[in-house]
Amino acid sequence: MIVIGDTSGLVSAFNADDPGQAAARSAFRRASVTVISPLVIAEIEHIMSRNIDRNAAHAAIDWLLAHVTSGF
Repeated sequence: MIVIGDTSGLVSAFNADDPGQAAARSAFRRASVTVISPLVIAEIEHIMSRNIDRNAAHAAIDWLLAHVTSGF
């Protein structure tokens, strides 16, 4: 299954206080491929910095970038 990673789902997956975290993580775990736009990554940084804290935002972005593979 290919998943399109949107901002709300990814922020939920990274936020332990979000009631939807388990469902979001489950969806991403089941995916064979998750496609994420660079614009979504920028939104994640902005929203998590504003709503949680900058360190959590940077940790989430670092985790995403560490798991990037290119289809090119």
